[in-house]
Amino acid sequence: MVPLFAVPSPPDPVRVARSGDRIVVTLRGLLDSAVGAALDDRLRAAPWEEGDRLLIDLREVTDFNEAGAACLLRTHGALVAVRPCRSAYLTDRPRLRALIFKIIHGTQDKNTRPVASLTAADAWLREASGQAFADVSLDRARTLLGRLQERLRDRRSTQ
Repeated sequence: MVPLFAVPSPPDPVRVARSGDRIVVTLRGLLDSAVGAALDDRLRAAPWEEGDRLLIDLREVTDFNEAGAACLLRTHGALVAVRPCRSAYLTDRPRLRALIFKIIHGTQDKNTRPVASLTAADAWLREASGQAFADVSLDRARTLLGRLQERLRDRRSTQ
């Protein structure tokens, strides 16, 4: 007997594609150990070329558990050890951004950054500078501190 309604299969939770000099990974649904293992397998099988950049799109990730976070950390660490490249994790969700900062800290990867938009991802991945995210952030903090100190001096001089 043929079913009247075909049940569509769920979308693949891990999609890897090439776009120019980038490997673009899109994750969907719950980031758990199964998705983490699939991500690891797909990244190892991806058609890497010299100078490639990595964009991991987490906008469709609904949540993650500790097993998924551990898999992502392990996968990123292995990638950094074998194929260091400039990477961006695309998400605007604070909890996922916190996970990415944990991964950056855990792997000591200075070439990875969480970004909130495709525009920011594009800017980070295209940046020719060898400056790491922490260095860029420190430079920005110093600039802001300098501006604040100038304003404070100006206020004191006008009083």
